[in-house]
Amino acid sequence: MNHEPKVVDWLMLLLLGLMWGSGFFFIKKSVAAFDPVQMTFLRMTISTLLYLPMFVILCRRIDWSKWPWLVAVAVCGYGIPNYFFALAEQHERVSSGVAGVLNSLVPLLSLCIGALFFGTKATRTKILGIVIGLAGALWIVVLSKGTGSAQPVYAALCVLAAAMYAVNANIIGSHLRHFHPIAVGAAAFFLSGPIYFFGVWQSGALDSMWSPSHRASLAAIVYLAVVSTVIANVFYTWLVQRTHPVFATSVAYLFPIVSLAVGTIDSEPIGLIQLGGAALILIGLYLARK
Repeated sequence: MNHEPKVVDWLMLLLLGLMWGSGFFFIKKSVAAFDPVQMTFLRMTISTLLYLPMFVILCRRIDWSKWPWLVAVAVCGYGIPNYFFALAEQHERVSSGVAGVLNSLVPLLSLCIGALFFGTKATRTKILGIVIGLAGALWIVVLSKGTGSAQPVYAALCVLAAAMYAVNANIIGSHLRHFHPIAVGAAAFFLSGPIYFFGVWQSGALDSMWSPSHRASLAAIVYLAVVSTVIANVFYTWLVQRTHPVFATSVAYLFPIVSLAVGTIDSEPIGLIQLGGAALILIGLYLARK
């Protein structure tokens, strides 16, 4: 039964913010040695292997008549967005800090897509929040050119990845609501796993991972698969069940703070453009949640 957030819940929220917000730093490190295709297939393969025990436990509770929506979750919620972020951060076309800021658009884009295609009601305040948040993203995409923090085309790719995450959220909310929360991810990885296994072999990632010069990047991929993909999703589900979705989704406020802070520590450029865009997105997020 849900209850008002306690100290342990606030600590879990902070931990989730650190797990997901720092993930963009590890994406940057992973594509320092692996190309985005190899990185994505390796990350998804490791995550699939970790999800398999959960799938075995929960498979009888899965409604397989919903398999097309589970495939959509695999595509929109995991595989393609992860590839887009990896492609954007390769060669630091987009800094990890800016990537994290743009990913915080997910709740705003979820409201927007839900209102347009899934029948979600949107108040004037929510619409204003969406407009302000998207203006912040546009600010970063257009004005970051030449600052060394984001190439506009690849920054737009990050926004597209966030939009796919938003589509995924609406699919789960509209068509998979009755599923056990962990079963959604477990089933999605079970269905898409063969593609990842084939891809990790065909892309040459298995050969590359044994190179001594690739060890640091491989460690980053393992972190992304184990912590950012599997553990964080399980913790997030636990937090939603303990408290309520509004509290749990507040983790989006932490993405820009954590990703920009980690990026700054790693000597990434940050200025008024990035901070101004992040502020607009946070203001939009606050209004959209009212």
